[in-house]
Amino acid sequence: DIISNKRNKNIVHAYHTLLKIYLLELEKLLEEKKNDLIDIKMQEFEKTLAKAMQSYPNESFLFDAEASFNKLLDNSPQALSSLKLAFQANMRSPYLAIRLSNYYIDNGSIDDALSVLQDSININVNNKDLNFKYAKLISQKNPENYIDLKHYLRKSFVKNDKRYEAQFWYARTLYLLGEKEYSDYFDYLKDAPLDSRFKKKQQGIVKVNGIPKIFEGTIITLENYFGFIKQDINGETIYFYRDNELRDLRFSSRVKFNKLFNYSGAVASILN
Repeated sequence: DIISNKRNKNIVHAYHTLLKIYLLELEKLLEEKKNDLIDIKMQEFEKTLAKAMQSYPNESFLFDAEASFNKLLDNSPQALSSLKLAFQANMRSPYLAIRLSNYYIDNGSIDDALSVLQDSININVNNKDLNFKYAKLISQKNPENYIDLKHYLRKSFVKNDKRYEAQFWYARTLYLLGEKEYSDYFDYLKDAPLDSRFKKKQQGIVKVNGIPKIFEGTIITLENYFGFIKQDINGETIYFYRDNELRDLRFSSRVKFNKLFNYSGAVASILN
């Protein structure tokens, strides 16, 4: 584990350094108005950022790098114009498509962002970054469209590769569709070489018509810091973390809960 952690830290540091270099180079190219090189540097930045985001999605410097890039784009009409022209000339480039879609997202136009991505996906049917980005936008616009989510997410990774985030959301989607294969992905993800705090993070709350769904069940295991609930109707056993607010819980207590996910699978969040 120590060797693995050290190797991961070195890789993360390399990504951090490379992204900073790209940003400095892009800023200089914008000042010098070298449009042909601006396009190339944008693609290099986006390709590196996308790869790093999949393998190390919890690293804060990645969000800082993306924010700095967006700020650079917003402050330079030339950069935005160059990006749009570059995409029209080369819709095959997934990195131009993703960056332009991000601009539309930042400006509140998800439909335009989806349109840009779809144009590029039509040419790059199996591009993993494009399909993942498209799936994430679908989850924002229509989060309960699990059939389309499954389609695009499945094209965003190769099973058991390092695109952990894509496989997490795919596993969640399979779970919600009632497809048992979801357990294979969570079994893989729980051992992924990521920060354990990130893997335990609860996200992707289950909703119906945009409202968190409330489940009911019975406490069947109760330890100091965790427990398990047997969900009504389907009898599924679901883990929950027991904090100080849940000290009054008792074995066999009836509870209501929301359902979220971490890298080990479904997790209950008990409602007080």
